[in-house]
Parts: sequence; C-alpha cells; structure tokens
Amino acid sequence: MINRILLIVFLIGSLSYSVSAQFQFEYTGPDTLYVDENCGAVLDWGHPETPTVTSTIGANIDSFYIYSISDDYQMNEVIEAGVTVTVTYRATDDQGNADFFSFDIDFVDTLEPLITVLPVDESYTCSTPEDTIIQKLHDWYNNHAGMVAVDNCNEVIYWADKTLQETETEFNQSVNDNCGDTRSVTVSFSAVDQYDNAALDTLDAQFLTFDNVIPGVVSNTQPLDIVCNEQADSLLEEWLDTKGGAEVQDNCTESVNIIWSFTWQDNYGNSGTDIVGDKPYSLIAQDYCDYNVNVVFIAEDECGNTQESFVTTYSSHDESIPVFNFEPPDTTVDCSSEIPYPNISAYDECKGDLEVLFSEVSNQGENEDSCDFYSYSIVQTWQADDGCGNLIQHSRTITVIDNTAPEFDVPADITIGCNDTENFDVTGEPQNIFDNCYQNLEMQYQDQKQGSGCQYNIFRTWTLEDACGNITSKIQKLKVIDTIYPVVSQEPSDITLSCDDNVLFEETFDQWISDMGNASVTDNCNKIYSFAAKPGSYIPGQISTYPGEAVRFDMMDTLQCDNDTVLYYKDVDFVFYDRCFNTLSFTRRFAIVDVVSPEIIECSPDTVIILPENECNIQVDLTMPSATDNCAGKEIEIDKYLRVRIESD
Repeated sequence: MINRILLIVFLIGSLSYSVSAQFQFEYTGPDTLYVDENCGAVLDWGHPETPTVTSTIGANIDSFYIYSISDDYQMNEVIEAGVTVTVTYRATDDQGNADFFSFDIDFVDTLEPLITVLPVDESYTCSTPEDTIIQKLHDWYNNHAGMVAVDNCNEVIYWADKTLQETETEFNQSVNDNCGDTRSVTVSFSAVDQYDNAALDTLDAQFLTFDNVIPGVVSNTQPLDIVCNEQADSLLEEWLDTKGGAEVQDNCTESVNIIWSFTWQDNYGNSGTDIVGDKPYSLIAQDYCDYNVNVVFIAEDECGNTQESFVTTYSSHDESIPVFNFEPPDTTVDCSSEIPYPNISAYDECKGDLEVLFSEVSNQGENEDSCDFYSYSIVQTWQADDGCGNLIQHSRTITVIDNTAPEFDVPADITIGCNDTENFDVTGEPQNIFDNCYQNLEMQYQDQKQGSGCQYNIFRTWTLEDACGNITSKIQKLKVIDTIYPVVSQEPSDITLSCDDNVLFEETFDQWISDMGNASVTDNCNKIYSFAAKPGSYIPGQISTYPGEAVRFDMMDTLQCDNDTVLYYKDVDFVFYDRCFNTLSFTRRFAIVDVVSPEIIECSPDTVIILPENECNIQVDLTMPSATDNCAGKEIEIDKYLRVRIESD
C-alpha cells in the first residue's frame, strides 16, 4: 500500500518544493508566462531540467514523467492571455512507491494599449446658440475627443475621468469661474484593455466657448496737475481710482467686472504697472521736484480683451520746506558719560521721510594724559535736503567736562616695626583705585612724622590726581615701634697675643676695647650705642646699669704662667644697643700666651774621670748648659744639683 500525505508547495519566486513521505520535488521554472504583441506565449517551463525529484527514504527513482496538462494543452503550444495551465508529474521508485506533483502557469498580458491619435480641444464663440453648443459637447465627449488607441489583445475600453452628465454640468457651471459668458470643461481621457492594462498616458482635452471682442470707449481720461503737499497723495489716489474719468462698455462682461489697470513712466526713468483699486499704488506723489508722468489706463474684460487707448499725464511740483522732528539744545555731559546722539529725523510734505546727514567737530586733545582729552567740546550738526533746493540745518554744542575726583580705599591704620615703614606689603597700599575718566592714575603719598624715639606716629597722606587736577587725599595712620635688635654683620672677635709679639700689650688692649672687638653692628631704625664692660657688671636691657664697670689692662710687669700657656687674659663684654635699648652682648677674651719652649744654646762636653788608686769617691763639679727663652729675653739661670754614684769598670 502506498502512503500519501498532503502535498505542500512553497513558492519563493519561481522555486517550488514539495515533500511527501517518500519523495521530495523541486520546481524552478516559471509560474507566469507573458504574452507578446500577438497576445500569445509558448507553453515552456524548462522540461526536463525542472521539476526534479529525489527519494526521502534512500530508494532509487524508477520514473518521473509528465502525467497530464490541463485542457489538453501541449508543451510548446502557443496559448493566449488569461489562461491558467496546470501541469502534473508522476514519480515512482524501486520500492513500489508513487506520488504526484503539480504546478500552475498563468498566461498574463502586461502590454498596455497604445494611443495612436491624441484627444483634441474643441472651441466655439460665445455667440453660438445654446442647443448647438450642448450637442457639440455630447459629440465631442462620446468620440473621446477624437482619441484612438490599439491593443495587442484587440479589445480596447475608453474611459474618461467624469461622466457625460458630470461633464455637461461642469461646463454649464464654469460660467461662474470663466470670463464673461464663456464656459469650459476639461476631461481626461485614456484607455485600458480587458486585462486592466492601462495606457501609459492620461490625456486632457478641453471643450470651451470664448470671447475675443475688446471693450468699447464711453468717455476719455483727463490729465492731473497738482502742487506737492500733504494732500498730494490723496488727490493722485482719487484720480487713479476714477481712471482719470475714463469709462467703457463690453459686449460680454458687465461694467462692474471690467478690470482697470494703468502703466506709467516718469521723466526720471521710473515706471510701473498697477491694478486700479489694488493699493498702495506704485505711482506716488512725493517722488521728485518737477514730476511728469505719462499714464495709460487699460480696461480689460473678463476674457482678457483690452482697451488701451486712454493715454494721459500726471504732473506735480515741490515747494515745501522739510522739518526736523526734534532740535536738541546745547548740553553738558560728564567725560564718563556716553556722548548723546539723538535720533533726528526729517520730514518733507512731498518726499516724506528724508535722509538726515550728521557731522560733528571735536576739539578733544590726543594726549590721554592731558586734561583736554577729557574736557573739550563737540559741535554736532544735522542737515536734510529734499533734493529740490529746500534745505534745513541745526547745530548744537556739547560741553564735555571732568570735575569728578578719583576714588580709592585707603589702607587701614596699622602698627608696624620701624623698618617696615616703606614695606607696602606690611603697611598696605590703596585698593579699588578708580577714576571716572582718566586711567593712567599714579598714587602719590607723603609722610608726616609725629614724635620720635622708640615709638612714634607717621601720618601717611595718599593722594590721587587725574589729568584735570581733580584730587582725592586720604590719611593712613602708621604707629611705629622699635622692637628689633641691632643687626650684626661681624661679631666682635677674641684677641690672642704671643708674649714675644712686637707690640705694646696695653695699647693693643686699649685699641681692641676702643674698636669694640672690631665688630660691625647696624640698626635699621636708630643709632647704635656701645660699651665694653666687665662681665656681670651690668644687666642687659636695664639702662640704669649701663655702661657697667669699665675694663682696664692690669698685667704685671713680670709674666707668670698661671694657667698652661696663658701668661695673661682679660674677659670683656662688648655691648651694643639702640636707643630703644634692644641690646646685644658678646663676651670676648684678650690673652697673652707663651707657647714656645726655652732653647738650650750650650752644653758641657763629655768628661772621663779617673779615680786615684784606692779612691772610690770623688767630688766633681759639672758645668750646667746655658739656655734662652723667647719671652724671658736673657739667658736662663739653671740651678741644678746632682749626686750620682759612679762605679768603675
């Protein structure tokens, strides 16, 4: 028994699949064939390359052949448009399985009809009788406005975008939109075949009636001549509104529907075209001094027929004087203020708003450090001319002054050290310096000292002056105190002399005291005072104990080494203080030393003593050596007793 399942066909473009329990079919041929200009196409789907079959169970395909073609059509037969052909294949395998596969091919006409004769317009004069016009309209519509089309499959269907009744109604109603009593209707014509292929073009044709008779003259125009003034515009406008007195009558258009216009050209080469009643007009009364204009009025009926025989003139003359809207008076302004430039306009009765020419002359100096850069005068002048010799002019003087003094914030009163009076980082400087005009301000100051000594006051007057001599002065109080010790650039030094130095010890000592140990001491604020004193004989900072006990050279005539090599010394305090008793003291020593040993200059020679026989003792006198010393200044006496036991060999 052969098992069958529902045949499922997937169409993706011209690719089809069908899967059963035992077979898989694939069709890649066309599903549509398009007929040619003779309305036919050959039945050919690509057999035997397509369709194809494979086994889904691994069997061998025994046969796969065309089982049937609908309506007994034959392969390669020419078939006309509008037909659908169903082709069926049968497949068998070596296991006795069989199945069917079918697909459809549509024969389609896509060629549109071809318009060989275009539709044409048809027109008649508005004097044609009404019955005749309607019959002509019907004939024109039913004949497709003369349009002819052909199609490859013979049958052509003509169509219009509106019915005959709609066409007649629109034609009659168009009298409301068209000129005069003329009417018109536009119809779009085209063609399609029985397969709804439409001609490429939709073509319009018009059926109409027309009017080509110009309006007739009833009355002619009159020229206008006026003197230019405030009423000139209204007089000219009224003359233009009434067409200069011209009147016409038309055979088709009512008088109220006549469109009036005018063209004009003046003696300055200007020209224009306006519709009467469409305002404002381009032709105005204030243009020129002696103004002459040629004007042609034109009457046009609703169908565009024009009567242009109305030629006339308009002329005007300008004799009015312009006026300013405002004449500013002389004024005075501060140098920091903006120079006023009022908006001055000028008006002329004929020309309307005029261009105002402005000029100014200033005597301002060029040097920004000079007062005349900030205090000066300006003469402003406004002038307007209407171009017809009517001129107005106005001048005014602006006086610019600088009488405002500079401003600044003075530093706060402060207590400072005596060496900081010129240190502005400490004392402060004026801030927020400002002048309304002058920018190159230089701050000056002057000090007035009140009091003296260790504490006093300085009244510092800060002064700003601008280029015009406007001055602001403010006083800062500086309380000055001296709490700073003198400054030592070289401390006093010790002095050590050798006993054999070729100097006078006392004079050297006195000079050392007088030179304050060769110290170099200064004070930033006051005079330096000094003294040399015995250590402990004064109390630093207590003036009542100054200058202490004086030191004196008191070395004895005979030098004695009391301590190592020191023959003599004296400790001295060198004391430095300012007038505020800020005191520095240094303890230094004056010393005389002997650091050179005596020198033996002569020594006894070696001596051999032979004792007498049977003698064991002998008294021998030895000559002691002689010596000198750098400080003793003479031979040194040597007392020496020696007792030595000497044994013979």
